[in-house]
Amino acid sequence: MNFEIKGKHIAAAVVLGVFFGVIKYQCDSVEPPEKVEAEAEEVVELTPEQRLASLEATGAVASAHQEAINASMREVNRRLHIAERQREQKAPAADEVDVLTILFSANIHGEREDCGCKRNPLGGLSRRQTLVELAREHDSKPTEKWWGSELPAPDAVFNVDAGDLLFKSTSLEHHPEEMQNKAREHARAVVAGLGAHAPDVVNVGELDLVFGLDTYRDYVAKASFPVVSANLYTKEGERPFDGHQVVSRDGKKVAFVGLLKPKSRVHEYYKKRELDVRDPQKAYVDELAKLPDDVDLVVMLSNLGMNDTTDLVETLVEEGARVDAAVVSNTNRLTRSPEWAAGVPVVEPLSRGKYFGRLDLRLGEEPGVAYANAVEDPRKVVQDYRRAWSSYFSAREQERNTAREIAELEREFASQKERARETDEKLARKEGGKDGEKEGGEGKGDAERFVDAAGAKAQSRIEFLKKKLPTLQKRVETTSKAVADQVAKLGTIDDMVAYGDGDDWASVRIVQVKLEIPQDRKVRRVLDRLSKGD
Repeated sequence: MNFEIKGKHIAAAVVLGVFFGVIKYQCDSVEPPEKVEAEAEEVVELTPEQRLASLEATGAVASAHQEAINASMREVNRRLHIAERQREQKAPAADEVDVLTILFSANIHGEREDCGCKRNPLGGLSRRQTLVELAREHDSKPTEKWWGSELPAPDAVFNVDAGDLLFKSTSLEHHPEEMQNKAREHARAVVAGLGAHAPDVVNVGELDLVFGLDTYRDYVAKASFPVVSANLYTKEGERPFDGHQVVSRDGKKVAFVGLLKPKSRVHEYYKKRELDVRDPQKAYVDELAKLPDDVDLVVMLSNLGMNDTTDLVETLVEEGARVDAAVVSNTNRLTRSPEWAAGVPVVEPLSRGKYFGRLDLRLGEEPGVAYANAVEDPRKVVQDYRRAWSSYFSAREQERNTAREIAELEREFASQKERARETDEKLARKEGGKDGEKEGGEGKGDAERFVDAAGAKAQSRIEFLKKKLPTLQKRVETTSKAVADQVAKLGTIDDMVAYGDGDDWASVRIVQVKLEIPQDRKVRRVLDRLSKGD
């Protein structure tokens, strides 16, 4: 693998290369003696200056090592991507299976119009609604123009939002009143605009509750769409919304289960709003027990963010709970292809309504849902491997920094003492003294005694750092073992890429909501009417 090492890293790498090359040559060339007498070696204590030079060299080597690891990880990810694209299996023909299409949005953050971005402005509820109608029509030329080609004709289309619909920040309540009022007006407009062609279900998000549950309920009470949240409770233990919604359309039945992020990014965010957000895993499992047996799909609408959602899905599947797909909010990530978690596709469409997504699920005749194109994503192993190395490098750097600070303090203290001794000697010679000695000074002059007194704080710091070193060295050992454990999990590229064995198929298409997309007239009228009050 090719990678470039620059500056002092080259010198360190060359020195080490020569050093280890010489050692290997000598070891290979010399016959080992039958018996080697152990000889006591004299321990040479390095000066602070020498220790600093050694730390500088080891730091340079570590930087080169880290750069090499990063380059290796980039290459592994590139090869994994190639391996996935070279797979020969194709999606089943749409006319041979049932196609259920989930249109999805998330993280709209109260944006009713386009984002107002200086470069490439995107978004708008009225344009998004046009995309909804085009997905349902399917065969029209505008559908191909704005959604793209080679999409399956859906047997049933569902439209959902995964949360964080109304507001963009958990700190809005601390903003100026004018900004708060504007955010509230935008939230009302979003609810009204969506209500013109109601989505099938909307999940409650963390940001939606910034002004409290009562305010949120006031907004959605006027909406024509259902709101779900399986783990949101009031402090009295009441659940303000249903935990799921079953939607029947065109002979297909899909259950949507909503989950709210249990731990807010703001301390005591829910507590201050007198809310109790419970364990999402238990809430989801409890909700599954309430679903009818004949649903074709169970889709999780998760406000937990991408990483926590994939972790939750993996745990649920491992325990036998059903999850057929998941739509995510709260991390503002753009998933142009599904994130796979235990064979389940997980998607998120960035933020502010700039993108709109569709998840096309082709379901075969076999009972249950198992996707043939599900990837047991090796990138998770690679990411864990990289994180292990990162923790190791961090531990080594902390150890080196502590040792460097000790050496620098000792060097500075020794230098000050030497300068003070020279000063005392000069003064002693001027005053006719001998070797800088003064009465009662025990061989030290005034300047040296002053440095000793002033250096007490530095000595205290040195002792503190020396006591800290063993803990840091222990962390280096622990993280080193973690690296070794991750190395054992790695295999070849072919070994690491594994696919599902079902007869179903999941594909994602996320498109930009471009300004050129025609606006839905009904939504446009609602937004224009409300904008007059801004």
